[in-house]
Amino acid sequence: MGNYSTKTIDALIPVPTHHRKKFNRGYNQSEKLALGISEVTNIPIDTQYISKKNHTESQTKKSNAERWLNVIGGFGHISSNKGYQHIAIVDDVITTGATLEALIKEIKKHNPTIEISIFALAMAKK
Repeated sequence: MGNYSTKTIDALIPVPTHHRKKFNRGYNQSEKLALGISEVTNIPIDTQYISKKNHTESQTKKSNAERWLNVIGGFGHISSNKGYQHIAIVDDVITTGATLEALIKEIKKHNPTIEISIFALAMAKK
C-alpha cells in the first residue's frame, strides 16, 4: 500500500459472500481485510454495493473450469445510485480470477465507466 495512491478511491468493496455462508462462518474474510485497509487509508467500506445472490459451494476444491462455472451470474443488487467513479474490490485470495471477473462484469453492466482497482492479500501460484 505504501506507493499506491488511494486518493481517488471512493469506496472499498469487499468480495461479498452469501448471507448463509457469512452466518455459518461468522464473518466475511474480505470484509476483515477491507477493515484493515480502511483503517490505514481512511477509505470507507461499502458492504451494500453488490451482493452475492447465489449460495454456491466453496471454490477451494474446484478445478479452474469448475471455479468459472460456479460464479457465473452469482452477483447482483448493485447500488448504482452511489455515484462512485472509482472503487477498489478487496479479495482475500486470487486463484483463477473467476470471482473477480464475474464481479467486475456485473459492476460494469450498471456503471460502464467506473474505474476498478483490486486489493488482494494473496495470489495463487500457477
